[in-house]
Amino acid sequence: MSIEPTPLTMPAVAGPARCVWEAGATLGEGTCWSARSQTLWWVDILERRLYRYRPADDGRASWASTKKSRPSPSATEARA
Repeated sequence: MSIEPTPLTMPAVAGPARCVWEAGATLGEGTCWSARSQTLWWVDILERRLYRYRPADDGRASWASTKKSRPSPSATEARA
């Protein structure tokens, strides 16, 4: 039995890009649209914050991370 993967599809662009939330991120990146929850997620790497925007009701939320992550060892360090 073979299971075929479901192809990913991009939503249609309904118009020009516009700012929906001036969140003031220092380095905002990693946008991800959740079709299931109809929300846009992204992170502010430098401030360690996760953001969520829900266009249906203009819902906005953000969460701060209190944990600092350690950088991964470089390939050279990993072999030593």
